[in-house]
Amino acid sequence: MIKAVRESVPLSQEHLAEDLGVDRTTLQSWESGRRPLSQTTIETMSNLRDTFLRLGADMAIFGSLHDALEADRLLATLIDQDPATCSLDRHPLGSLVLNRSTTSRGSLVRN
Repeated sequence: MIKAVRESVPLSQEHLAEDLGVDRTTLQSWESGRRPLSQTTIETMSNLRDTFLRLGADMAIFGSLHDALEADRLLATLIDQDPATCSLDRHPLGSLVLNRSTTSRGSLVRN
């Protein structure tokens, strides 16, 4: 989602990383999923949000960032838990299904 939001500005990785005060490889890791954005500091998340808003990011795409962060958190929870005892009903995204159009400004739909 970070890449989609960044491209809606549009801004290069180098320029966005500079605006955020992070290394370009950090931004690349967020965009590729190698480094979960959900594991960053609150300050970094706040800077990211403020920077995207200041640059005029597409709000429809920007709004999906929250869902992407929650999906990261859900996946991390599932990976760390015993599958037999994991309850999806206790997670905000547990009852949601991403439809195929999510990648092209689609939406989440409830089961």
